[in-house]
Amino acid sequence: MNHQIPVDLRRKRQAGQTAVVVALTFVVLIAFAGLAIDGGHVYLVNRRSQNATDTAALAAAKQLANASSFLTGPPSSFNDPAVKAAHDLAFANGFPTAFDGACTTGNGTSFTASWYAGGSCGSTTFQTRVTVHSSPTGAMSRACQAARYNCLQVVITEKIENY
Repeated sequence: MNHQIPVDLRRKRQAGQTAVVVALTFVVLIAFAGLAIDGGHVYLVNRRSQNATDTAALAAAKQLANASSFLTGPPSSFNDPAVKAAHDLAFANGFPTAFDGACTTGNGTSFTASWYAGGSCGSTTFQTRVTVHSSPTGAMSRACQAARYNCLQVVITEKIENY
């Protein structure tokens, strides 16, 4: 006995399989598109914050270079011209924080000033934070080791929302 499936019935089964494959492929393509969009956004925000950090550090360095002598200690307040220049250039490059709202710490051998947008001192729930360290944290060049208070480190931190 030989049973054969009619041709029309085979075509109907194949049409259902195609719909499942197309649906799964569509889900994978949407996932990759989402990763590409979020990855591109993170890259652009990182570039923008790195450019602002570099510009702010250069502004602080220019203020320090214009001083008539080397500093023998860390800045005494966030109103120091080099610290203010770093803040102002970060502000001008799209990282707005209130200058008078600085959070400062210092112990006579180091100084840190931080400004927050969308948060308060020490907060972890902020949108943007601009921080200036004197002397820099981490590895220092020979020039900074020789005159450590004449080197400032600028750090800009921004929270990034996913799309």
